[in-house]
Amino acid sequence: MIPVPGKSADTVKIHLTYKHKLSNNGQSRGYLTINQKLYTFDGELFREIKYNETNSQIDNYIFYFYKNGRLSSKEQYNGQDSLNFIDHYEYNTPNLVSQITRYQLIDGKLLPIQRTVTLYNQQGKPTSVKIIFGKKTGKQTTCTYNDKGLLLNETTKFKQAAKDTLKLLNKSYTYNLNGRIEGIVTTVKNSDNKTFVYSETCSYNEKGLLTQVRKSDSNNNLLETIRYSYLNSGALSIYEVKNQNGLVTELMQYDYKKHYMERGTQVSRYENF
Repeated sequence: MIPVPGKSADTVKIHLTYKHKLSNNGQSRGYLTINQKLYTFDGELFREIKYNETNSQIDNYIFYFYKNGRLSSKEQYNGQDSLNFIDHYEYNTPNLVSQITRYQLIDGKLLPIQRTVTLYNQQGKPTSVKIIFGKKTGKQTTCTYNDKGLLLNETTKFKQAAKDTLKLLNKSYTYNLNGRIEGIVTTVKNSDNKTFVYSETCSYNEKGLLTQVRKSDSNNNLLETIRYSYLNSGALSIYEVKNQNGLVTELMQYDYKKHYMERGTQVSRYENF
């Protein structure tokens, strides 16, 4: 980032994610910042910082670049300021991403290593998302919808090029009368051809915000419960996971602030390579 001399401070929005350190009985022993997102006053994400959960040092940071009001590239660097990767976005219509190409520096050259290709139906809903490593497809997700445009089924098949432990991931969705997701049934097949099935039941508050997800196994035994809490503005405040015994196993807290700072000018590595 290059500072601009004499430029007045900008108002930016900062979204912070805190992760609580939990005792063996699920009690919080304080928290640490694991993520920080910086937005313009108009809500455009331009920078993100992720912190190491062990030492609280910067693990990596991402710059976001836009052209004509659309995301053009996302560029991630590690804590030592070395480039990890660049994602370059292409569009087939004003708002739909048709391809994301990931680049890495290899022997001093910026070379493509991965492509994500997305196809859409006439309503602008994604019907196929294919991730290609080199020239080989690693995984492909296909989606089907009902006549109201609601997602019914999402199936991902994993190929050898993905180097994943899964072979198949399928999600089936049902909805309540308000068109909100009521239930999700997930079927997973791993590389050993073992199949696992679990279901999720969703609950909402009077504002239509998701407040709880109960996960159960194929025998309807409770696995865990996820609870969401919100500020009066509707912004997410708390994300809490409890196991089948009611013990808190994960607790995330979110904070939203305004800050005055000199943004300077972010320089795109992709555009200037």
